Amino acid sequence: MSIYEREYAQEKIQPPTLVRNFTALEVLIGVNVVVFFVWLGLGRSSQFMHEHFVFSLENAVDHWRIHTALTSAISHFEVWHLLFNMVFLWWLGRDMELLYGPKNFLWMYVACALLASFTDGVMTAVHFLPDHGGLGASGAVMGIMVCCAFFYPNKPMYFMMLFRMPLKWLAILYVFLDLAMGFDRENQDGIGHFAHLGGALGGFLFYKFDLRLFASHGDKPRGILKRLQGLFRSKPKLRIVERSQPPQERTGSPSRSSRVDALTAERVDMLLKKISEKGIGSLTDEERAFLEASSAKYRS
Repeated sequence: MSIYEREYAQEKIQPPTLVRNFTALEVLIGVNVVVFFVWLGLGRSSQFMHEHFVFSLENAVDHWRIHTALTSAISHFEVWHLLFNMVFLWWLGRDMELLYGPKNFLWMYVACALLASFTDGVMTAVHFLPDHGGLGASGAVMGIMVCCAFFYPNKPMYFMMLFRMPLKWLAILYVFLDLAMGFDRENQDGIGHFAHLGGALGGFLFYKFDLRLFASHGDKPRGILKRLQGLFRSKPKLRIVERSQPPQERTGSPSRSSRVDALTAERVDMLLKKISEKGIGSLTDEERAFLEASSAKYRS
């Protein structure tokens, strides 16, 4: 049995679920679609939707509707806006949910959405621009894109759905465009460029500081909650334990592990740890070939 056919490899490529048989990605897309149809049903002039699904500092602070910082990130009333965001969310979200797990992926969406909303509101106020309110998942999707680009920089993507390029260059291009357009005082395109930049910052921070709240699939939690718990956890006392001698093999034949040299075994352990932390997709072609060759030694 090859390494990729083993149980841990099969579990890594199975899509995790959040609710019943639905992944967090499917739940997020479903919620966005449902809110879109609510907009269609109530109309763009609906006071209720503008009060509870559109974010502005005035709406959030003066009227105590803080929840709009999040609900605006699942809100679209234009079909092309919804379609564009959901396509990118689908392309990027599958890899990130497999990597982080459904709960952490959902948390990353929420964190990037919140930072996107407040960044847009604050920067709009600082530049004394008219704040008509913002909505859409673009900020959260931008954060997921930036985070994904660190793990899968060469993942093929499409700019404007037409031009194929590696994800790392696509992320850089979008950030550059949002910087240029956001700080252009004469720009009136109606796009929340500062929300995109806030979401991008959220994705970078999520990757850089490992802001997971929950244990990833098959992995111990090492994110922000784990570090906070460590600050208040008492340190174990040092004990010296005499190591017992390993039992002798009953037969004279060497074990499978003894047929693998130490350097090979050490590198296999490193690559398996890499799969556990970042997923099988993080392996290079050379690393995949090495694991395939090493699996033959374990089978013999």
